[in-house]
Amino acid sequence: MNNKQIVLHFPLTGGGPDQGPNDSGLEHFMGNVPKHIARECAQNSIDAARRTSSPKKVRLEFTLHQIPVNKLPGLHDLKKSVIPACREYYSRDPKAKRYCETALKVLAGDTVPVLRISDYETTGLNGSDIDRNGQWYSLVKSSGVSSKDVGSAGSFGIGKHAPFAASAVRTVYYTTRTDNSNVAFQGVSKWWSHENHDKKVTQGTGFIGLFDRSTEACRAIRNADDIPSVFTRAEPGTDIWIPGFVAEDGWEDETIKHLLTNFWLAIYKGDIEFQVNGQRLFRENLKSLLDKYSTHDDFNAHHYYQALTSEDSVSASEKFPFIGEMRLYLLASDDEQLPKNVQGMRKTGMVIIEKRRFTCRRHYAGVLLCQNEEGNSFLRSIEPPRHDDWERERITERGGKKALDSMWNWVRKNVQDLNPKPTSEAVDVPNLSRYLPDFPDKDTKQKEGEPGLESKPFSGEIPVTETPGKPPKAADKGGGDEPGEGVKGKKETGGGGAGGRGGGEKYPGPEIVKPVHLRAIRISDRKYRIIARSETAERGNLLLQVVNDDGSLDPAELSTVTRDGKLVELEHNTIKDVELSAGKPAVFEVELGMAIPITLSGTIRLEQAP
Repeated sequence: MNNKQIVLHFPLTGGGPDQGPNDSGLEHFMGNVPKHIARECAQNSIDAARRTSSPKKVRLEFTLHQIPVNKLPGLHDLKKSVIPACREYYSRDPKAKRYCETALKVLAGDTVPVLRISDYETTGLNGSDIDRNGQWYSLVKSSGVSSKDVGSAGSFGIGKHAPFAASAVRTVYYTTRTDNSNVAFQGVSKWWSHENHDKKVTQGTGFIGLFDRSTEACRAIRNADDIPSVFTRAEPGTDIWIPGFVAEDGWEDETIKHLLTNFWLAIYKGDIEFQVNGQRLFRENLKSLLDKYSTHDDFNAHHYYQALTSEDSVSASEKFPFIGEMRLYLLASDDEQLPKNVQGMRKTGMVIIEKRRFTCRRHYAGVLLCQNEEGNSFLRSIEPPRHDDWERERITERGGKKALDSMWNWVRKNVQDLNPKPTSEAVDVPNLSRYLPDFPDKDTKQKEGEPGLESKPFSGEIPVTETPGKPPKAADKGGGDEPGEGVKGKKETGGGGAGGRGGGEKYPGPEIVKPVHLRAIRISDRKYRIIARSETAERGNLLLQVVNDDGSLDPAELSTVTRDGKLVELEHNTIKDVELSAGKPAVFEVELGMAIPITLSGTIRLEQAP
C-alpha cells in the first residue's frame, strides 16, 4: 500500500463538549518519563505473558531510533494543519502554546527520535476494532477501560497514557502480532479540540490508519503487507513506538534504575528480562546491577533483595481472611542505610507499596509477598490507579478492613521482634551522674565544723534561658548556600540549610525552637484531629514528627492540613505560619500519608530578629 492512503483523522464533536489541552491521563504521568514508561510498559508485558504449561521468560526491549519524518504516517498532517489549528483554537492558553511550539520544533528536522518498546514471549493483542471486550480495543480505542484478567499487575487502563506523556508530539503507534499470526497497526494522537479544514470542531483524540467514509471511522491496518515497513514485526507480541521521545541524556541509566526498583523480584524469579539500548537485565546479572546502582541516593532495591536472599534474614508466614497466606522476609542490622521499610508485592513481582513505616530500634528492610490467587485478586482490587498502595478505604467486603489491619499488625509485631532483647548485664552510661540527684551517703556524716554542702529547699521561679539552637530535623529543602546533612530515612529529602545541619528554611536571624503540647485524636485511617497548645502566644512554623518506639523522631508524612475548614500551607512535615494564642487550643485536621496508628510530637520554630 502507498503510505499516502494512511491518514490522520480527528472525529467531530457532533455538538458534544470540547476537549482541552489539560488531559488528566497525560498529566498523571508528566514529569519522570523513564520511571513511568518503565513501570507501565513492563507491567503490561508481564500481564500479556503466555499462559502455557512451560512458559518462557518475557523479554521487554527499549531501543531508541532516529527515523525520517516522512516514514512516520500522520506527522506531516500534524505539522501542517493539526498543531497550528490547535494553537489557534486555544490561543489564550500559554500552556497549549508551549505544547505546540515544542512539537513544531521537534518536527522541523528531517528525523525525529523514536523510542521502540517491544515485548516478546507474549500473546499480542487480540480483538478487532469493534470488539469492546478485546485487548486491542481496550488499548487503542478506549479510555479508562481495562480488559486485563484478575490478578494482573494493572487494572485501571490509565497506564496507556504514559507513552503519550513521553512524546513531544503527543502521538503513539502500535503494532501487534498474535499467536494466530493476526496483525494490526494504528497510530493515536492526543491533542485537543480544534477546527478542521471544513471549520468543524473536532474531538481531541485522532487516529492514524485507514479512513472509512461510510462509517466516518479510522480503522487499524490488518494486512501485513500494508503496514509501513518500519513498523512490521515477525514474532508474536506488541510494539509501542513513541515519536518525539522527550527523555534527556542518560535516559538509559534512569530507565534501568527504575526497572530494577520496580521489578527486581520479577527478574529474580526469572519471569522477565529487560534490554535497554543493548544493556541486558536478567537474573544472572541482577546482583551486580543492584550493587552498581546501590550508590545512587534514591535507590533502595538492593536492600530488599538482601532481605529476601540473605542467610541473616528471618522469615514468617501467616494466613488472613480475603488475603490468604502472606510471607514476610526481614533483614536487620546496624547498617544505617537500611530503609526501615517493608516492600509489599503480589505474584506479578512488581513492587506495589514501600512507604509503610514500622518503628524499630534497629535498621531493617522487609519484603512482604502474596503469591496466592485469592489474595492477589483482593489486594489488586484495593490499589489506586498508580498501583502504589493497598488502600483500606477501597475495601467494600464485610470484614475486609479487619483482615488488612490484622495483616499489618502482624507485620508490625514481626518488625518489633527485631528489637534487641533486654539484658541483665551492667551497662556503663557515660555522664549518667549529671542526670541523677546528689544524695548524701547515709554512712558518712558531715563532721561539725568541717566544710560541706548544705541542702536547703528552693522556693521561687526557675530561671529559663532561651538560646538559639539548631533547627530540628525537617524534611523540607532549605534555601541556604551551604549543603546540609538532610534527614535520614527519606532519600528524596534533605537539602541545604542556612549554612547548617537540617535542611530547613533559611531564616534571617537565629532560630528558637519551642515544644508545643499536642493532643492527637485519630478520626479515620489517615486522619487526625490535632489540638495544639502553647503557654505563651507564638507565631512560627509548626513541625510535626512521628515518635518511634525508641523515642527517636522522624518527619511526619503530611498530605493535607486544614484549620477552620480551610487548607493551610504545607512544606513537607511543616505547617507554615501558625499563630498560637496563649493557653488557647488551635485545632487542625491532618491527613497523613500512612494508615497506621502513630504518636506525634510538635515543635514551633520561631524566627528571631538578627
